[in-house]
Amino acid sequence: MSKFLILIPILIVLMLTNFLFSCDDNGGTGSGGNTKGEFLLDIPPDGSTGAGINCFDNDDININQTNVNINGNGLDDCISAQGNCSVVINASQIVMTNCERCIDAEDLATVKMTAEDITCNAVEDGIRTQNNAIVELEASNSQSIEIIGGERGIRTQDNSEVMLTSESCTVLGMEEDIRTEDSSQVTTLCDELVLSAPVPSPSPSASPSPSASPSPSASPSPDRGSDVDCVIDFNGNFICG
Repeated sequence: MSKFLILIPILIVLMLTNFLFSCDDNGGTGSGGNTKGEFLLDIPPDGSTGAGINCFDNDDININQTNVNINGNGLDDCISAQGNCSVVINASQIVMTNCERCIDAEDLATVKMTAEDITCNAVEDGIRTQNNAIVELEASNSQSIEIIGGERGIRTQDNSEVMLTSESCTVLGMEEDIRTEDSSQVTTLCDELVLSAPVPSPSPSASPSPSASPSPSASPSPDRGSDVDCVIDFNGNFICG
């Protein structure tokens, strides 16, 4: 009986520890609670997060570092944002590699990145947004943004939005560079936009030179002696009824 009483406090401590310091199911960095969480992530000097960043519900995740390297290990989204959460990253260089998707944002989530250079390499879509999510990528000092997806470079759905601001933007997708669905939109404030299949600016079509109205065909005239009424249509052809 005394041994059992000794174990009770230990069990209570373990339960409280598990409740206060939970880790999300995907093994990434983030929080799975429903209360407002604010995180200033402290990552190693080389900028490697070691896994994808997961933002849930009402979390606010902020990263301020010289270099940020996010590796999805070929299986995870480098940044996954759901619910009413936000991810803000300020750095000199941001690299997202081996991602399933570089950024997957949905619901009311917002993701904002500011760096001199931003690079994204994904197995599926480079960036995918749904619902009312907003993703903003800005290359400070007018540097470059590069997004490469194994399926689409950028895919937006519902009422979501993606905005790119940079001197040079490259968006490449093996299936499609940019795909917008529903009332979603992609805004590219780029001095130079590189796509795998650039769509030329619409120009006035080279309409054929005006030609003389077609003259009546040289087919034999119908027999006017019979009781048949004939008219000439707009093409100059005889129509007899």
